[in-house]
Amino acid sequence: MLYNTLSSIVLVMSAFGSKCQDEIKWSFQFNRAENSIEFKAELKEHWHLYSQHIDEQLGPIPTEFKFEENTSLERIGEIEEQAVKTIFDENFGGQLDILEGTATFTQKIKWLTPTILKGSILYMLCNDKGCLPPDVIDFEVELN
Repeated sequence: MLYNTLSSIVLVMSAFGSKCQDEIKWSFQFNRAENSIEFKAELKEHWHLYSQHIDEQLGPIPTEFKFEENTSLERIGEIEEQAVKTIFDENFGGQLDILEGTATFTQKIKWLTPTILKGSILYMLCNDKGCLPPDVIDFEVELN
């Protein structure tokens, strides 16, 4: 376990002289027809981020969504992930669920009045050579 933790720290700290924003582009939109918020991550080739549902003891940071309190809407259920793939991750020495290419996360909602949903996403990007430090991106989605 100590080896995995130390390995994770070394991998996380080994940035390639590039920032996460160069390897991933996020977009957020309200889908009125589905009553949902869609979070899309467009990842450059050979890059992936991790599912929200991974064994954190292996080392990588799972993707995590945080929402600011908003009494004008109710989140229904958990955030769904699409295009999840299970791989043996050489960086962490274990089976992990990843998302690559176009990763889509969907949160169903019930909204009462026009509002703005605000929050943040914590994520970690890796490729077959190593990982970038975890990053946080803020989001705002207008519901009207």
